[in-house]
Amino acid sequence: MLAKTILQKSTSSKSTTTNITTTTHTTTSFLGSLSTDLCSLLEDADDFNVLIKVGQDPNIREFRAHSVLLRARSAYFRRALSRDWAKMEGNCIVFNKSNISSDVFEIILNYLYTGTITLSGQDADWLLDLLMAVDELCLKELLDFVQDQLVQNQSSWLKMNFKKIYEMAFNHPALTTLQDHCRQIICDDPESKFKSDMLQLLDENVLVSILQRDDLNLTEIRTWETIINWGIVQNPRLDPEDLKNWTSEDFVTLATTLERCIPLVRYLQISPADMFNKVLPYKDILPNDIFQDILRSQFIPSAPAASPSCKARPRGAIDSKLISRGHLAIISNWIDGKSSTPKSINDLFHEFELLLRGSQDGFMAHTFHHKCNNQGETVVLLKIQGTGQLIGGYNDVPWSNVGGWVPSHKSFIFSLGDGTNLSDIILSRVHTPHFAIYDSSDRGPIFGSWDLGMGAYDHPFDNEASCNCQQHHYERNIMESTDRFAVEEYEVFRVDRKIDWVK
Repeated sequence: MLAKTILQKSTSSKSTTTNITTTTHTTTSFLGSLSTDLCSLLEDADDFNVLIKVGQDPNIREFRAHSVLLRARSAYFRRALSRDWAKMEGNCIVFNKSNISSDVFEIILNYLYTGTITLSGQDADWLLDLLMAVDELCLKELLDFVQDQLVQNQSSWLKMNFKKIYEMAFNHPALTTLQDHCRQIICDDPESKFKSDMLQLLDENVLVSILQRDDLNLTEIRTWETIINWGIVQNPRLDPEDLKNWTSEDFVTLATTLERCIPLVRYLQISPADMFNKVLPYKDILPNDIFQDILRSQFIPSAPAASPSCKARPRGAIDSKLISRGHLAIISNWIDGKSSTPKSINDLFHEFELLLRGSQDGFMAHTFHHKCNNQGETVVLLKIQGTGQLIGGYNDVPWSNVGGWVPSHKSFIFSLGDGTNLSDIILSRVHTPHFAIYDSSDRGPIFGSWDLGMGAYDHPFDNEASCNCQQHHYERNIMESTDRFAVEEYEVFRVDRKIDWVK
């Protein structure tokens, strides 16, 4: 982030005659001189006519300013310094601003005079204080800039303090960038965000806007469960544990609450078992056209759907307990030979189909080969016991129990840190292709000479002596420690080039 930024808009005009072309530009040097002169006016002038008292006792600071400049730069000050509001003491307008800290106001006042702002070294909490003050003072240009700085440079902090950020963003209508970022955070990691404390805060309009998106990283049955939970949170007297005793009035209450949400679930993406066990118990809240489509799909799968929600295409939900769609967008980029971070989680150019999950299928080598052999390209993901670090590897050659080395020029291993901070990501591509993969029936997936290796013989992967990372045939080590470790969870995905959905 630049320590000092001049917020400006450049303009150019071009007029053309038969023989002469003239081009005029607003240049940075002129703006810089103007900024310097106005800074001198702020610091040295003795003709000020506004005295602003900022902060609370015992930390009140006084700032001198010029009403003509404040009115020109801020709609807030145009009102605040009007005859109806202003308090005169002699020839000077005295104005109190007790709800803004003096260091924040000093930055803002300097910006009003010079068009420059210095944010280097400021933490996220301070930036939020600045943002609230800027919003109150109606400084649209600076408001957008500070929001961009938070999103671009404080993304991990925003995720860790999501509840606070969500409340702030949606209580201030002008914070549209933060609102959009909150929606994206929810779409990327809905399982952690759709918890009971957040459901109480979640505004209906926000929930509807999220349900309308194709990039919601949630299976459709979990989407259904989420809206049911949200509706019940809005009506605490409804007890989902006592559903068999609900009255028709209870179902009408829930249906009314969820009127805008129910049509946004993509019902045909729900399995028959989940449909029977989790959706049909609430059949009384379903509109008739949706209910008829659900029944028709179960008995006549080829029959066309009538309701829009049953016609809707599948979302890009990822069946993973370890990573989000955003992580897979990064891995998808790497598979295509790129090292840059994708601009959006929608930049997902491959399909990832879950083949195996340790917690449900087991942690033995023979299980890995039984489920993953001859499945094409694969990605292996591991969560390490004790640290929570997420590591993995990509193999473009099918596993097949060859009993030895398998060459590859495209395989790579990686670390995603704890999964929350993109700055912790490590990518390590193979540099000795002949020793890229070791494929044997009595071992789990092994990349290089244990550059990343899982299990041998009868040792399960969740045993502390079964897995290891030591750099040999890949560019760099993906873990600081070379000690053996156990996995808490692991998943294997088959990778296919994405085929665009045909509407």
